[in-house]
Amino acid sequence: MSFFSPQPQEQPQEQGPARERMAASDTRTAAAVMPGRVSAERIVTALFLVAAVLWGAQVLGVGGFVVFAFGGPLGLLLLLVVAGLAWLAVAGVLKLSSGRRHPMLAAGAVIATVGVVGVAIADHGIPIWWIPGGFDLAYPLIGVAVGAVTATMLGRWWLRAVGVLVIIAVVAGAAVQNWRRAADAQAETDAVAAAQRRANFEYFLEAGAHPMVPVSPGAEVLSIEAGGDRARTRIVTAAGGVVDVYVDTLSDADSPTTPCLWLAGEGDAYDPASSLEAMSAFCVRDGELWRRPDGTALLRVDDGRVLAVVAVHDGVGQQAPEAHRPATPDEVAAVLGSLRPMTQSEMRDRLADQWGVG
Repeated sequence: MSFFSPQPQEQPQEQGPARERMAASDTRTAAAVMPGRVSAERIVTALFLVAAVLWGAQVLGVGGFVVFAFGGPLGLLLLLVVAGLAWLAVAGVLKLSSGRRHPMLAAGAVIATVGVVGVAIADHGIPIWWIPGGFDLAYPLIGVAVGAVTATMLGRWWLRAVGVLVIIAVVAGAAVQNWRRAADAQAETDAVAAAQRRANFEYFLEAGAHPMVPVSPGAEVLSIEAGGDRARTRIVTAAGGVVDVYVDTLSDADSPTTPCLWLAGEGDAYDPASSLEAMSAFCVRDGELWRRPDGTALLRVDDGRVLAVVAVHDGVGQQAPEAHRPATPDEVAAVLGSLRPMTQSEMRDRLADQWGVG
């Protein structure tokens, strides 16, 4: 080797403690920036810091919502500003804990918080859970819940899986709870409605207008409609004539010619202000009896109760066999003279389904 050739220089060796400090620093940095390598202490810290941010955001956001709900556009602006600041703050907390801002995770935390509070408001109003000492526990709990799920996303794969399962469980639990609540509310509503129908039916049986049925041999009841102080029975006579039997009430405020209303047929113009003579084409009074001149409708009034028998001309084909026909004047008179009110037992058997208590 030449005398003038450069000689290799020996590199100074790092001291043991210094090298260990550098290695530890590199390990901490890697743990801070690599997903799934965040320490448990940092995850717990992130949980509580995110919860604190979301707690404050909820308080301010609900205030903005109240202002907006009462017509203040400034409230909407406050909501947007609070949501933006909360996103930045959560992203900052995540960066301190993991070395990355995780903007999508931060946005998810803010959106989840808005969703939980929004559902609570829609369901039963602004969330409030007062505990002794005058402290509202609702917002901290929501913040901790969302913060816990958010923090798990910084950990290893199994911890992130736990966070996803928690989200699924919470959503499923809320859905089941709402379904049960709706089912219970509907059941209570149905029970109240059923009780009211039974009470109405019992009152009708005691004080309502009892439908009339024939006592003549061979006559048949086709249908009955009854409610309150009026009823209608469709009857077919033994010879095949069809009539409607009406039971109704008159009041002192009714016109003296109100009975003509039940005798008016198609094309007849009933006017309570008209005189009986003006309606003589379809309504004639004969003592206590009111009738159509052709005898196809008869009516009498007993103690304010109307009992009318009217031959059916319309709809016979829909509500009776084709062999049936409108009743003749003789059949109308015969039916009027052979009617009796239904008993309570008969009405229970025949009308319970119609009243929804069967």
